[in-house]
Amino acid sequence: SYTSGAGQEVHSFVGTVEGSVCAPRGERVGTFGWDRIFVPQGAQRSFAEMSLEEKNALSHRFKALREFKAYLSRRLP
Repeated sequence: SYTSGAGQEVHSFVGTVEGSVCAPRGERVGTFGWDRIFVPQGAQRSFAEMSLEEKNALSHRFKALREFKAYLSRRLP
């Protein structure tokens, strides 16, 4: 979520990733706890088994950040 200041409207940006839960797989350091047990829909590997670039392309955080960037680009000169 973002606001330009106190009393200003709050804008929220949402990203989602559909998928399934699996037995823990992958050992990539610095992953979130659920990365080892989450396989995004259409993928064969858990987030922990993917490179950071692969994970970010599917990540709900990355999708929300992309929406925030689009919001800012529409409002900034």
